Amino acid sequence: MEIRTDPTPARPDRELLDRLYLSKQALRAMRTALPLPAKVAAVVQLQRAMHPLIERQRPLRPWERPWNVTP
Repeated sequence: MEIRTDPTPARPDRELLDRLYLSKQALRAMRTALPLPAKVAAVVQLQRAMHPLIERQRPLRPWERPWNVTP
């Protein structure tokens, strides 16, 4: 293991960036191909995950409450 003494942050190499870009494209294509009910389910799941995090910091606004739906 090499210990860096240089204070500048390490930069990713081109190969890593290319792999990340291709993976991001594949993920986007997969999500685009999902049917609408699956997309709505993902949004609801994200809302439910964020709800307690926001609520711990401040009172929720009416539009920030998760939808009461079952996709």
